[in-house]
Amino acid sequence: MDPYCRLTVGHHVFETPTAVNGSKNPRWSKSFSVFLLDDSGQRFQESAQWRPKYQIFSIYNEMTFAEDDRIAWTLIQLPARVFQGSTVDDWYPLSGRQGDDKEGMISLVLTLENLPPQPQVHWRLLPSPASRPHQQQQQQQPVQITDADIGSVQEVFGPTPTLTEVIKSVLEAHGGNKDAAISALLQMS
Repeated sequence: MDPYCRLTVGHHVFETPTAVNGSKNPRWSKSFSVFLLDDSGQRFQESAQWRPKYQIFSIYNEMTFAEDDRIAWTLIQLPARVFQGSTVDDWYPLSGRQGDDKEGMISLVLTLENLPPQPQVHWRLLPSPASRPHQQQQQQQPVQITDADIGSVQEVFGPTPTLTEVIKSVLEAHGGNKDAAISALLQMS
């Protein structure tokens, strides 16, 4: 087995090098840095209320002549201690073919470092002379995501109750478009 890891935090995806012949006890010792942004695109600040809820951690077996096989995964809720400046060194259970939390454990060290603010450039967009001020744009209505929508997307990935919130948020982000949501989820996994 030649395993490697894929970590998804928000829209950021990171991969480790393959642990050739890693078998049952692979070691990667890889660090990733990601800039956390709030909903308005501003960098995360200690005083901000926004917190990224989850990071998705998957382990794949690298295949030479076939598509890489996802062999284990976990959905980790980022601990509040990380946002308070603590380093969290913990073991997390992995789910897979044997069932939820039955594929072993993985050790992850999580830390958050608040960087000094960077200079910002402010600019203004002026209306075009060709615009029609008389017409009002229709405001988009928020899409209501039903349990049936979540269930139909969840059928593609099998029974994984821990992914329900992730599926719902991806469906909302894609305006309820199930095909686009499934494509986005497949790219994450």
